[in-house]
Amino acid sequence: NPHDVAAGLGYILASVVQRQCEERAARNKKIFWVTVNPKPTMKFTDLKYLIDKFMKRSSVKNGAYTFEIRGEERGVYHGYHAHMLFDKASNIAPSQIHRELSKLFKDNVIYKAIDVRVYNHGLRSDKIAYLEGTKWDDDKQESIEATRRWRKSQKLDDYYTT
Repeated sequence: NPHDVAAGLGYILASVVQRQCEERAARNKKIFWVTVNPKPTMKFTDLKYLIDKFMKRSSVKNGAYTFEIRGEERGVYHGYHAHMLFDKASNIAPSQIHRELSKLFKDNVIYKAIDVRVYNHGLRSDKIAYLEGTKWDDDKQESIEATRRWRKSQKLDDYYTT
């Protein structure tokens, strides 16, 4: 029946167009990767409170975050920082995230201590692996183990999701 063939072709065409639209949207989807390095004078409990508060905002979708100790020199650790990952809404610029965090942290961070980057959504699984402690730099293995011991002593999870 010609009507059945036309209807079938229409269905196939509609599904192809829908799949192309979904693929285009996935390619255009972005994520925020944010690192906050507080001043050494900030207490960890204050950092955790502010990061938890920020990640619970309604504008943060599909979020994950972690806390790590800082060490620029092998075996010497002082301070801590946080990494956050969440979906980027199309209408939110990196500068807006930076401004919101600067306002939230007030004078507990210096301007360049908040790093906001935008990546393609395809890197999300790599960033989750980073939050879980998978680093690609062999020199960081000692620091990863030190961070794990520190998290355990602070009764922290490896990472949190929202």
